[in-house]
Amino acid sequence: MPVDFDFSGFTNVAIAAVNKINTTFTLGGLALQLEKLDIDLGFTVGHTALVNFEQIDITGRTVTGRITIREPDIATINMFETAYGKGAALEPLVFENGVTVGQIFRIDAARVQRGKPSRGDSNGVSTLTIPLEFLPSDAGDDNDLILTFK
Repeated sequence: MPVDFDFSGFTNVAIAAVNKINTTFTLGGLALQLEKLDIDLGFTVGHTALVNFEQIDITGRTVTGRITIREPDIATINMFETAYGKGAALEPLVFENGVTVGQIFRIDAARVQRGKPSRGDSNGVSTLTIPLEFLPSDAGDDNDLILTFK
């Protein structure tokens, strides 16, 4: 592995704290009170080592994740009745952190399928942990998850 990388053009930027001032989150256009967001890029990676040949292949990818949110008022949305299953809507997910240009990080996913929520609690407040599947467009593009730094 080369040791002469040139990092002279790299700028170290401060990362904004994740809180209600610096961060926004919506799922299906609804601003939810997010406690945790996990995303697994789901790469299938294979290593082939042969005589006179070595290669690493990425042969598949299924992006999944989960969120933990404060359970919204049932009058706002019933997460159990509106998730998963045949006919359930695919929803956009947007997470953005930072307010200063050059220090903003954004995740966009246009087609997210929610799975069956499970209940929990955080400091005595009801929470829901919801599995997510990030789906590409029907055209088969790898646009299931877009990361933007701005």
